[in-house]
Amino acid sequence: MGRGRIVQTAGFGSARPDYHQLVVFLKVVERRSFSGAAKALNRTQPAISQAIMRLEEICGANLFQRRRGASLTLSPVGEAIVVSARTVVDAIDQQLADAITAARGGRGKLTLGFAGSLSANPLCLGIAEFVRHCPDAELTLVEREAGELDRQLLDGDIDLAIAPRMPNFSDSSLCREALWEEPLWCVLPATHDLAHRSAITWAEVSTTTIILGDRHGDPVALFRYAEGAGVGLDVRLHRISRAALLDVIGCGIGATIVAQSEIAARSDVVFRPIDEADATISFDATWLTHDANPLRHRLLNTVRRHSKSAQNPVSAAERPASDRDPG
Repeated sequence: MGRGRIVQTAGFGSARPDYHQLVVFLKVVERRSFSGAAKALNRTQPAISQAIMRLEEICGANLFQRRRGASLTLSPVGEAIVVSARTVVDAIDQQLADAITAARGGRGKLTLGFAGSLSANPLCLGIAEFVRHCPDAELTLVEREAGELDRQLLDGDIDLAIAPRMPNFSDSSLCREALWEEPLWCVLPATHDLAHRSAITWAEVSTTTIILGDRHGDPVALFRYAEGAGVGLDVRLHRISRAALLDVIGCGIGATIVAQSEIAARSDVVFRPIDEADATISFDATWLTHDANPLRHRLLNTVRRHSKSAQNPVSAAERPASDRDPG
């Protein structure tokens, strides 16, 4: 490789420098010798020389000035390309690092659909931990009634849904997993005859009309629980939100059933636990069977861990009075 050798090209022609050649070039610049670059890159010196020779052929000029007994120095062409070479290598390294981070669930986008409350339940704790550990992830929350979430999954509008007993469309493209259970509570007007009780039974619940939003929770589950207790329920469905539902109960119109995490202090209603065996509701996670979003895996695993502490709800009789009467 003579000092004055020039290979004539028009620009880069059909050849382009590759990533490996640029890395070798920068390492030779850093170490100021082919042998030093070979050691640093765990390659043979002939391999380093070959990579530099090919890069010089592409550039059409020598990249280094070679003097016997002296360290390598950059030629004018080498000086001209070194900054750009470093920019290209740094950009590729950063893109690869970003891709690996995203593949491990640290970056990217995730849309989580939920129904119910984000207060004092494993979902709330799981989201908080996820946000702490994945600050670069773009998490979007979508609140919908339970009955809407499966359809949004199938339409690709959300990546993961967590809600109490979502309707099962028996669609093989959806995976479903029970995460945790919560006790069921009855919400009554503060003036109701049962408001003075610390806990009530299904038989007592059956003495009042149960008001539900048309997609609020799972009425079928309520009927199943009541039938197990040998009573029938008078359930009326209305096209109203959860917030409006409590307003309706506060007006003195019937009662409703909520999960424990949906309890909220209000002056016009009271919350009473249903002190019956199996009076609980399951919170399920649902996602597309072939979903490969690593953020979905990471968030779901986080919620699973927090769900373990919620698997054995305390019965109404064991709960302190302050917990039984938040209203």
